[in-house]
Amino acid sequence: MAFSFEKAFSTFRELWEGVAIFVDARDARGFAHAIEDVLHDGSARLEAGQAAQVRARRYAPAAMASRMAAQYAAIQRRVAA
Repeated sequence: MAFSFEKAFSTFRELWEGVAIFVDARDARGFAHAIEDVLHDGSARLEAGQAAQVRARRYAPAAMASRMAAQYAAIQRRVAA
């Protein structure tokens, strides 16, 4: 099976949509254009950076583990009832 950028990075797109810029790794012009857009729009850059920080905290390992433990505890309570 051939490597697929789309399949390999679909999880990243799902998690970071709206707070990250996605460019096909093989598209040098698209990459340069995305960098220029970020460099020239300070307010959008700041807004996206802040949103990305919030998103990163949400998906940090400790936060994920805490939510997963809460889910397991809820399932356990339902099964025990």
